[in-house]
Amino acid sequence: MGDPPVPVKSLAAFLIRRHSDQLSSIALSPNPKLHYPLFVDFAELLEDDPLLARLVFSQPTEYLRFFDQAAVWAHSVISVCICYC
Repeated sequence: MGDPPVPVKSLAAFLIRRHSDQLSSIALSPNPKLHYPLFVDFAELLEDDPLLARLVFSQPTEYLRFFDQAAVWAHSVISVCICYC
C-alpha cells in the first residue's frame, strides 16, 4: 500500500490533534465491529486549516472521501500509540 494523498495526511493530522480523545475511545471500545462516529465541527477545521476547510466545503464529494480515509488512518495511529505507550 502506498503513501496516502496529501489531503488524507492533513486531515488525519487534524483528527489526531483535535480528536485524539474520540479516536482513543473508539480504539478502546469493547466491540470493534460496531460503527463509531467521529463528531467534527467544521469551525474547528476552518480554524485549524482554513485552506483544507475551504476544499472540503467546495469539493465535498472528493474531500469527504479523503476525510473517511483520514479517520481510518488516524484511528490506526492512535491504536498503535495505545498499544505501545
